[in-house]
Amino acid sequence: LKETAIALEDTDFHKHHGINIKGIIRALYRDVLAGSFVEGGSTITQQLARNLFLSKQKKLIRKLAEMILAIEIEREYAKTEILEMYLNQVYWGHNAYGIESASQMYFSKHASDLTLAESAILVGMLKGPELYSPFRNFELSKKRQRVVLNRMVRLNIITKDMASKAFREELVLATRKKFRYKAPFFTSYIVQQLIEMYGEKIVYTSGMKVF
Repeated sequence: LKETAIALEDTDFHKHHGINIKGIIRALYRDVLAGSFVEGGSTITQQLARNLFLSKQKKLIRKLAEMILAIEIEREYAKTEILEMYLNQVYWGHNAYGIESASQMYFSKHASDLTLAESAILVGMLKGPELYSPFRNFELSKKRQRVVLNRMVRLNIITKDMASKAFREELVLATRKKFRYKAPFFTSYIVQQLIEMYGEKIVYTSGMKVF
């Protein structure tokens, strides 16, 4: 799982000190061509800084703050700690935050027991947790899994045979659990209104009270 996340999200994770200059230049070039923010070029450490301390608005001032925080995080913590923090707080869709929560939700197992195939499915979701959820679109989720596996092959992390075997592995998804409310229709309507107003992450993790 760790190697899968690094392969897809931040290939040079063990080499940089919080920011990846090449990645930033590449992202800036694509942003200029597009005339807007289309690629972030963020390292895992930058993503951690953003998720913990900043908003997700694509503004230059936020990007600068993200870079500064990433450098400070790298000064204070070891790479293993940074990766652990990242995996334990990142959003995996369907109100699942952190890899253990995601592993239990999608596969009913501990994160330490995930196979290569399952790890590739979960890491592939990071680009768009709701979009690539195997619960919502299994075929699209499998396409992302192939992208992740092929990336790992190119980086010589796994062999082509390992990738093929993982892609063919039958995925046994957990039974999706649903929240139960005393007044389900009314409460679900209110929850949807709140999500539209504040976003799913705030609604489910801020501890807000609604009267």
